[in-house]
Amino acid sequence: IAASLTSLNKERQSTERRIFEHAHDLAMQQGMCADDRRAIVLAHEDWHPGVVGIVCSRLVEKRRRPTILLHRHNGECHGSGRSVDGVSLHAALSRCADLLETFGGHDMAAGLRVRTNNLDAFAQRFTEVINEMHGVDGLTPLLTLDCETTLGELTPAAVRQVSALGPFGRENPRPVLLARDLTVAQEPRVMGARSQHLSFAARQGQRHIRVVGWNWGERAVEVKPGRRFDAAVRVELSDWHAQRGQQVVEATLEDLAFAS
Repeated sequence: IAASLTSLNKERQSTERRIFEHAHDLAMQQGMCADDRRAIVLAHEDWHPGVVGIVCSRLVEKRRRPTILLHRHNGECHGSGRSVDGVSLHAALSRCADLLETFGGHDMAAGLRVRTNNLDAFAQRFTEVINEMHGVDGLTPLLTLDCETTLGELTPAAVRQVSALGPFGRENPRPVLLARDLTVAQEPRVMGARSQHLSFAARQGQRHIRVVGWNWGERAVEVKPGRRFDAAVRVELSDWHAQRGQQVVEATLEDLAFAS
């Protein structure tokens, strides 16, 4: 059963990756990533309807604009949409209701169905509505920093106190901490089947910490030993070390800024 689930999950990841790359290429080709078009609306007959919602989230994360992806079949398109903070997807769709067959959802996510012959008109209207609701400044991701810290303060006991603020989720995200004047302590290591993730050691004085950057693999060439930087991180105790009776603090990278 476990082997079957693993196989299915790998198949889902492959499908998700293929649709994401295809959708991102189409959005770029059609000018949907320009400052004057702050929404993405795309449809294709080859996109699996069970995966488009996940791909929407990835496109929103990368391009910072509300995104709708649809599976085209038998004269209709149906799929999902995702939005960004401060832009109600449901409110935007409500202003396009006369062009839709059905829709439902909330501020951040929705499902919808539209006839193929109304798709272009819907995409145009939806983009105009989003342009009103979502200014150019909103295309720049914002990162909220909860407090500043030093590596010396990030003891296992302190991290357990941070974890006690959970459970974490959308309305209660894990705190993001700012650590200044860190140094890359060794050559970074890429991880994952496609080398998409990054791991490296950072130091501050005599203190060291392992930093993991999910989907930071393509920036590995920038992370050179000896280079100084400030980092926004989320911290937790390593599960791998905990299984071996050790308490080791690890940092998950949210963003970094190298010293000039």
